[in-house]
Amino acid sequence: QIQIGKNSELSDAIDTGKSESITSHKLIANNLDSSVRYYYRARSRDIYGNLAESSIASFNTTSDNQAPNISDIKSEVSVVGSGDTSRIQMIVSWSTDESATSQVEYGAGLGMSAGEKQYEKTTSEDGSYNQSHIVIIQNLLPSTTYHFRVKSNDKQTNSSNSEDYTVLTPEKQQSAVQIIVKSLEETFGWVI
Repeated sequence: QIQIGKNSELSDAIDTGKSESITSHKLIANNLDSSVRYYYRARSRDIYGNLAESSIASFNTTSDNQAPNISDIKSEVSVVGSGDTSRIQMIVSWSTDESATSQVEYGAGLGMSAGEKQYEKTTSEDGSYNQSHIVIIQNLLPSTTYHFRVKSNDKQTNSSNSEDYTVLTPEKQQSAVQIIVKSLEETFGWVI
């Protein structure tokens, strides 16, 4: 087991490790902050319950200058409800190789030339740090082309943007009454 923390007394320490009895030990500490001094102590217990501890040592983590790597971008456009109350939404999901925030920039049309994409709107940034991201954009216009890109920032504010993607929203769904009225108009040439 290893105790690891940010102060030299290890009062904030987290214990990590395995409980199996082995003679060679190797542990990996994940999700450490960058540019921080950490203190640690190795601890082992034999089969009789006797505890052995190393002295407290320290190390510094390096600075994180790498932006999150964005991958697996997926989008799904759907109509929610029917008739006059229906609305169109887009669900965008993606993954990052490290914990990061979630945000989508989007706009109507195909955008501009490469490198000069114009985004009319931006979703609020979800400030929670995750590796799996989902953003829902509501109240899109029917039968409209939209373009979007996703954006993620890590804890050190290294920022990544995806390439530009394009989607076409569907027509709004008609209610059953609207379909019947339209059918009567086409069949008889008049409306009830």
